[in-house]
Amino acid sequence: MGRLSETLQEQGWINVYGFNEIEGAVQREIGDGIRLTWDFNCGVLAVFDETGRPWVRAADYVSDDEMTDLRQSFLLRRGAYVPFSNDGGTQIRTWFPKKRRV
Repeated sequence: MGRLSETLQEQGWINVYGFNEIEGAVQREIGDGIRLTWDFNCGVLAVFDETGRPWVRAADYVSDDEMTDLRQSFLLRRGAYVPFSNDGGTQIRTWFPKKRRV
C-alpha cells in the first residue's frame, strides 16, 4: 500500500493546502492540520494526510465503503478540522460535478 496522499489523489480528493476560505467575514489560508485525521461537516469530508496536508471531497461523492477502507487502511482518527464546510459544502460540490456516490 502506498502513502495516504497518493491514495487520496488517485481517488479524486482535492489537496486544499494554501487555499483561502471565508470564515465569517475573514479570509483565512488553509494550512497543515493534525496528521492522519478525518472528519465530516455540512456535506464535506476532510482527511489530513501523513504530513498533515488537508484533502477534501464532497461527501456525496464518497461511498461508505470507500471511507471505511481509508479509515481502516491508514488508521485515521476522527477529529480533523473540515475546511470549506461553513457554506454547507456548496463550493466543494461545484468541484465534483460528475461522479456521485452509488
